[in-house]
Amino acid sequence: MLTDEYNEPKGLGGCLLLPALGLFLTPLTLLAVLLRDYLPIFSTGSWWNLTTSTSPQYEPLRAVLLIFEIVGNLGFILFAVVLLIHLVRRSIRFPKLMILYLVANVLFVLCDTLAGVLISLPGGDLTFTSARAILRPLIVAAVWIPYFRYSQRVRNTFTVLA
Repeated sequence: MLTDEYNEPKGLGGCLLLPALGLFLTPLTLLAVLLRDYLPIFSTGSWWNLTTSTSPQYEPLRAVLLIFEIVGNLGFILFAVVLLIHLVRRSIRFPKLMILYLVANVLFVLCDTLAGVLISLPGGDLTFTSARAILRPLIVAAVWIPYFRYSQRVRNTFTVLA
């Protein structure tokens, strides 16, 4: 049986399940990162060691970088929740917001990783780990941005003006 290309495929199926699952997991994983990696900085006294000029671990821009990372992660948690709401409502705004989210993620990770390299490492060496941190969101964006722009399933699914 042939399907009408303007009505099918439609709905949260196929490849669209992968970014939907990723969006659902993003707030949970970022919250876990904030609680595991950043909360101890404030609860154990590490903040003072990292940000006080008399401390041997002091680096002038480290406090700015830590705040940037915390605020950025909180922002991405909020952005993911907003995207989930648009996803569930099948809002026509979802594909463009998802593309914006992917681009923002690339820029955030790029700025954060490069700033971390310049602040933390002698000579500002780019390691395999930091290069991988940059490449991962770039690859994700390279795959999913065209999907959200050109997919018939996306066009058929996200049609509600709400």
